[in-house]
Amino acid sequence: MALQTDQSERQDALVRYCATENAQYRLQVRLPTGAGPVFTVAYAQPAATPPPGGTPVAAPEPVLTEPSGGGVEENFALLDSDMRARGYETLQPMQRGQLVPSGAQDYQVTLEDDKCYALLAVGDGGVRSMRMTLLDPSGREVDHDD
Repeated sequence: MALQTDQSERQDALVRYCATENAQYRLQVRLPTGAGPVFTVAYAQPAATPPPGGTPVAAPEPVLTEPSGGGVEENFALLDSDMRARGYETLQPMQRGQLVPSGAQDYQVTLEDDKCYALLAVGDGGVRSMRMTLLDPSGREVDHDD
């Protein structure tokens, strides 16, 4: 199974994944540097024929070309508006967290077989870089940003 990667060093991270089984996955968000509040949300891709075998879909161009330095609410609102404009639907409500340097927080997300998803995390001006890893029910990495 191929991985889709977000290589940025910004206040947001986005991974896209086409699930290969109905299961509860774990999204792990880590801050190698910086600290602050983080919002995460999962979106379902608009109805379309997903690629076979969990093949990643090309990631959209990021909205925040440079960190805005704004609050997490403002940064999230910009990215959320962009995802909705692309036709994505919110899969579950936004979840809030607070991370310290080198801190991590896990979020649970239920994904369905043969459907594609976008998983988004965004922080405020105190977040200097963000890493996300998507783990399957057995704890095996199936997708990540780096």
